[in-house]
Amino acid sequence: MVTSDRHLESLVAQLRSSQSSDRQQAAQALARLGPAAQAAIPALIQTFRHDDDKTVQGVTAFALRQMGSAVVPELRKLLGVPHLRLKVAKVLRQIGTPEALAAVETAVPQTRRRR
Repeated sequence: MVTSDRHLESLVAQLRSSQSSDRQQAAQALARLGPAAQAAIPALIQTFRHDDDKTVQGVTAFALRQMGSAVVPELRKLLGVPHLRLKVAKVLRQIGTPEALAAVETAVPQTRRRR
């Protein structure tokens, strides 16, 4: 799917809205765009990391997963954030690339027993 820079910029701006429904809609739209929206990864990471709304955070996690392997380096950094570690590990497992799975095994070794 091809998208314009202006459209991505609009969705990224919407991720910063004070309205949780706006942020949720933006994350959903970015998820639908998938890898075509990779330029929005930094904004999605910020939303995932800092948004207090559980629904927004969940939709943002889904959008990050839809970005595929391009998001792994950024998610890897979030494994060091204690309150996000398990959520990030789940997203990385769902991405499922060797790099993503290795990051989970390194940061959350007990996940080996849960499989």
